[in-house]
Amino acid sequence: MRVSLLALGASGRAAAGWAVVCLATIACGSGDPPETTWAQIEAGKEAALMSVHGRSAADVWMVGADHGAGPIALHWDGAAWARIDTSAKGDLWWVHALKSGPTYFAGANANILRFENGSFERQPTPGLGKHTVYGLWAASPSDIYAVGSAAGRNGFIWHFAGDRWQELELPPDLPEDEYRDVPGFFKVWGAS
Repeated sequence: MRVSLLALGASGRAAAGWAVVCLATIACGSGDPPETTWAQIEAGKEAALMSVHGRSAADVWMVGADHGAGPIALHWDGAAWARIDTSAKGDLWWVHALKSGPTYFAGANANILRFENGSFERQPTPGLGKHTVYGLWAASPSDIYAVGSAAGRNGFIWHFAGDRWQELELPPDLPEDEYRDVPGFFKVWGAS
């Protein structure tokens, strides 16, 4: 079996910005794996990268911070990286590409974006500008979960069942801090 890995990396200095590095394809199974190497394939000083996801070695997405010109959204087509304009404002914290379907982006300002057929559509969510969506997982275009927090506290879980996003009720026994706020939620994962 062959596995391709993509990792995000940056130098230790904030001024250096971000770099995209690629771990060479490695073989998994019996015997010793071949020697692997890292190579920088793209770099910039705009802002931090925060998430990567893809369908194949020729269809990979990365997202990140907004340094004043909209969030970073990069797409790899197997030959080159291209920056894609989302027309959104605020950081993008997560990207999830369905195997055969749209790609979803989540982030600041309660943003959940759906990318399909070359265009972005902002999804109406139950959140306000103070809500940040830190994680998103989709089993299908009609079964999606998103998690995050409002102003750094008061975690939420949203679910999309094909027609609209709804906030799910949290268990009543979640731990609270001294201000009676529940913790924020940062990542979600599932299996379908």
